[in-house]
Amino acid sequence: VLHREKKYGWLIFFYLSVFLPLLFTLIFLNNSYLQSVILYVLLSFFYFYCYLLKYAVNDWIKETNWKAIKIED
Repeated sequence: VLHREKKYGWLIFFYLSVFLPLLFTLIFLNNSYLQSVILYVLLSFFYFYCYLLKYAVNDWIKETNWKAIKIED
């Protein structure tokens, strides 16, 4: 959906804050305790990303509805 709506900033933010650190952690860290701690931190980053995205999508829907109402008038 983000790609179709051309929200590339959100995709880049996801890759930089969640995906790339996850790959780095899984590839380069062999300490299981440290790896598990970092995975929990990354999980919190993912939840924060979803939280921000939830409110951004709400604004996008309001904007789309407003444009539809404006066109009807």
